[in-house]
Amino acid sequence: MINLDIELTTFIIQIIATVVLFLAVKIFFTKPMKKFLAARKEFLNEEFNKAETTNQEANALKQEAEIKLGSIKDEANKIIQEANELARVKYDAILADAKNEADAQTTKARIRIEREHQAMLFDAKKEIAEIATSVASKIVKKEISPTSHDDMFDDFVKLIGGVNDE
Repeated sequence: MINLDIELTTFIIQIIATVVLFLAVKIFFTKPMKKFLAARKEFLNEEFNKAETTNQEANALKQEAEIKLGSIKDEANKIIQEANELARVKYDAILADAKNEADAQTTKARIRIEREHQAMLFDAKKEIAEIATSVASKIVKKEISPTSHDDMFDDFVKLIGGVNDE
């Protein structure tokens, strides 16, 4: 079997060495490590707080930008509505002007046609009067026989008929 000869002095020296080692580690390594960890924790907390502050500022800027964007969209819609309304007013004005001009030209054309019609009637009446005067003068100059009367009547009808056909 295994021989476990343990010497008491070696055992005590080992325990003392282990305790000294633990004390040395505690004094020389644990306190500086705690200081380092505390400083690191403080640094991380500061960085976290900075990040949180930056995040809040970014959210505030985002909200402000969204508000501005909304107001810009509203303003753009208002400008578009005003432009559409102005275009509609101009369209109506142009349409009204065109209608008034067309009505004026139509009225002028009707007046011109009426004048030309009156002039044609006047000319026709004038020609009829001249024909009637001519026929009357021929009747007065000639002695009327039934055949000459019929011939003059036919000539008169032809002449009148020719005026109406034109």
